[in-house]
Amino acid sequence: NMWARLWSRSRASAIWMIDQTVLPQLMELSLDVGTGGMPVYLPPGGASAAPYGTIFGRPVIEHEYGAAVGDAGDIMLVDWSEYLMIEKGGVESASSIHVNFTSGEQVFRFTYRCDGEHSWNSALTPNSGGDTQSPIITLAERA
Repeated sequence: NMWARLWSRSRASAIWMIDQTVLPQLMELSLDVGTGGMPVYLPPGGASAAPYGTIFGRPVIEHEYGAAVGDAGDIMLVDWSEYLMIEKGGVESASSIHVNFTSGEQVFRFTYRCDGEHSWNSALTPNSGGDTQSPIITLAERA
């Protein structure tokens, strides 16, 4: 269902982002095909021959910042090309020789100001109706 809710123009550049604790459950996923089945998750270097695991041909990136298994945010489908990054000014630098003058130490400080946010204000409702679409899809909380 997450793949169906992804904005169609994002399918070529979207990635799956999962918390590391989700991996054992991904290994068990399969689609029924006749009397057999087909794996949904293809591990890296396996049948996908890719450096990352894949789902529907898109990379699966594990990270340590996701929610726990079963909580909203443990699995996300994201097109980062729809994320905007803004920087204010450039890198500011300063130095001081007064921190520990007696031992000849000097201190440096660098400041870089930036911010980012999603470029969409709300999800897109297709002209034909139906479920909304977005370039960022988060799996809901589940038991």
